Amino acid sequence: MTVHIRRAAPDEAPVVRSLLHQAYAANAAAGFNFTAATVGRPEVEETFGFAGVYLLVEDGVPRGTVTVWDDGNIGWFGVSPERRGLGHGRRLLAFAEERVRAMGKDRACLNTPVNHPWLPDFYRRCGYVAVRVVHYPGKTYDSVEFEKPLGPRPSEPPSV
Repeated sequence: MTVHIRRAAPDEAPVVRSLLHQAYAANAAAGFNFTAATVGRPEVEETFGFAGVYLLVEDGVPRGTVTVWDDGNIGWFGVSPERRGLGHGRRLLAFAEERVRAMGKDRACLNTPVNHPWLPDFYRRCGYVAVRVVHYPGKTYDSVEFEKPLGPRPSEPPSV
């Protein structure tokens, strides 16, 4: 199995949208009205103008996606349901964190529903710390905002 992550091209917006809808379908069915679950093609296409949109590709087939917004926030993160459990999510998240670090940010930020059955624990296991609970307009749930200190790039010596 060959897996790599690359920047998505704007003409791949339909692929990104399809991956998001697949990845978020179970969340939508559970009552979480994530924007990614129903995002339209125009909104995905617009995102390419102010965010880095990436695809995880397995043996030539897109299997996951993540977006790194220009402010350094990570979102629209998901893996095809049939490919979960293979480490693709952790790989995409680590990749997104590197993109945030490359932007000169010292911490990665993301959010998820407070009462989601597994996402808050996943982010904690990946080194994220809850910093606040907020309610975003139009959402049916409260969100927990997470941050993860990134530190220097692995190839850079620590500052003294």
